[in-house]
Amino acid sequence: MQEMINTNNKYRRLDSNKKIAKLIAETIPEEIMDQAIKSSFNLEKCLMSLVFDHHDTWFQREGINSTVRGVVGNVLANRYFTSRGYTVENEVPIYDRRHKKISASDIVLTSPQQHKTFIELKTTKAIILDEKDYPFDDDYSFGFGEYIPRELIVFDHEYSLPKLSALCGIKAVEQLRRTREYINLNNMEDTADVKLCVFEGTFISDDAMQELSKYGEVIRIPKKLETIFDYSNLLVEKIMTEGREIIQPTKGREPKIISIPELEL
Repeated sequence: MQEMINTNNKYRRLDSNKKIAKLIAETIPEEIMDQAIKSSFNLEKCLMSLVFDHHDTWFQREGINSTVRGVVGNVLANRYFTSRGYTVENEVPIYDRRHKKISASDIVLTSPQQHKTFIELKTTKAIILDEKDYPFDDDYSFGFGEYIPRELIVFDHEYSLPKLSALCGIKAVEQLRRTREYINLNNMEDTADVKLCVFEGTFISDDAMQELSKYGEVIRIPKKLETIFDYSNLLVEKIMTEGREIIQPTKGREPKIISIPELEL
């Protein structure tokens, strides 16, 4: 009897997996799924795990949201630079003098004149080098109708948003430094440059800007960061809400259906 119950549960889970996979395929634009694959991010697996984990934490949701925002930001950046006549490559390896891969450039642009621009892309609210420079004092929303005071937002291992933003800034400076060294090592000073790319609304502290400017230029894509946050959060919320409805249908009321707008530059 128990074996029959286990078998039925197994088939129900397989059926739910298929329906949720179909929901993900219908919800997430192919352009975003392709970009996730390029970035070595298993988007379907992460979203599937979020649907089945009813004890998910704010940290788990925000972690997936953050990664989705990065993928969406990359898609928009690719569109933006392609529309300006560049050939666009993603995840281009960066090597040291021993030809050991040490990193990858998010985007590499090649102009019609064959000039290359190595781009580090950050789809984030703040790029700082010290958490004391974190500029946002208002409550923080992550798209699930919840607002949490900044001082209460603590991630695993005591990572708060200010600390994560500082870590992001330090990594951005390091990435630009490595890329500049790669360009110099390969005698490409006259045919290549390095840039940090962000969206409208990203805060960059003065000291972060000073350090970044040692290695390259900072440019902004004219797309509001808030729009990217809203769009990405909606994608994740739709999969989580409608996916859980597939697993355990709500009785007595119509299920919540979330509509997703077109992703526009």
